[in-house]
Amino acid sequence: MKVGEIAKRLQVSTPTVRNWAAEFDQWLSPSANPGPGVTRDLTAQDLDTLAAVHFYRSQGLASEEIQGKLASGDIEFEKIPTPEPEPLPGQDQALVAVDMVYRILDDLRTENAELRDRIGDLERQNAKLEAQLLYHQKSLLDRILRR
Repeated sequence: MKVGEIAKRLQVSTPTVRNWAAEFDQWLSPSANPGPGVTRDLTAQDLDTLAAVHFYRSQGLASEEIQGKLASGDIEFEKIPTPEPEPLPGQDQALVAVDMVYRILDDLRTENAELRDRIGDLERQNAKLEAQLLYHQKSLLDRILRR
């Protein structure tokens, strides 16, 4: 499932789902936090876990308390509601648009990181070439002065 689908089912924003996925990542599948440039793909078990997070947040529990419950494994997932909301008029389009903006932002962040890496590589290559140029200039100057 995509982040937008989870957000719709839990009636929270997509940034909230992303934040929870990062905060509670050790109880989610690897595809829930795949890294830059890779689309998140949450499983049904991830939905159950995030529904538990949502439920306990609504009960006023702090993150540490929720993590403790997840770590202890004594959560009765079948008792935690995972609502199927009726979409409001235009809500689906708004969620799709917001999700698209976040995907674009993720892609731009990934591209930015790749470009920064490439700039670093080019700067190192440039430094090597400048050192070689300086060496050859010195060698040439030494030859000229020996004549």
